[in-house]
Amino acid sequence: MNKKIIVALFGAAGVGKDTLQKEIVKQSPDLFREIISTTTRPPREYEKNGIDYIFLSDDEYEKYLKENAFLEHADFRGWHYGTLASSIKLGYFNIGVFNISGVKQLLKLPLDQYYTIPVFIITSQKTRLLRQLNREDHPDCDEIIRRYQADMIDLAPDNLNFWHLVESNEYAELSHVAADIIKDIYEHELKYFLPIRTE
Repeated sequence: MNKKIIVALFGAAGVGKDTLQKEIVKQSPDLFREIISTTTRPPREYEKNGIDYIFLSDDEYEKYLKENAFLEHADFRGWHYGTLASSIKLGYFNIGVFNISGVKQLLKLPLDQYYTIPVFIITSQKTRLLRQLNREDHPDCDEIIRRYQADMIDLAPDNLNFWHLVESNEYAELSHVAADIIKDIYEHELKYFLPIRTE
C-alpha cells in the first residue's frame, strides 16, 4: 500500500506528548521520523527553531496557505499553526503532536494517499500540572489554567468520536511508555505494510 503514514499524538497540555514523540523516534529511528510543525508565535525560552517548531513570519504562513501546502492548520490565540505536506515522507511512521482539530483534519485527508493513526495520551491532572509548572523558570499560571479549561472542552468524550489508541504516561518510565506505544502501533497497524523508501 503506497500511503504516507501519520502517527498523531494528541492529549491535554502537560501529558508529555512532545517528550514521547522524541523518545519514540530515538528508540526506533529506522521507522519513525519526527514531524516538525510550523507556527508564527515566538519561541518559548526552551524552544529551538527547526527542532521544536519551524517558526514562520505571518507572510511566510500566508504564502504556504495560499499554495495549499498545509495538511492541517489552525489559528490559536492570534498565532497560526500548521503541518506542511512536504514534511511527511513515504516509507516511515511520521509522528507528530496535534490538537484535536488537527487530528480531525488529518483523518479527512485522501485515504488513497494518507493513513493517520491517532494516539490519545492521558495522565492525571496533578502530573500534568507539575510538568507544566516545572518546564519553565517563570511559568504563566494564567495560561496553564486557561489551557486546562480549554482541554476539558476539546477532549470531552463526545469530541473523541473516532477510532484512536489510548496510552497512559503516568507511572511507567518514559522509555517504557514509548516502547508500549511502538508495540501497540505495530500490533494494530502493521497490516498496512510500509512501502519501500524512495530516498
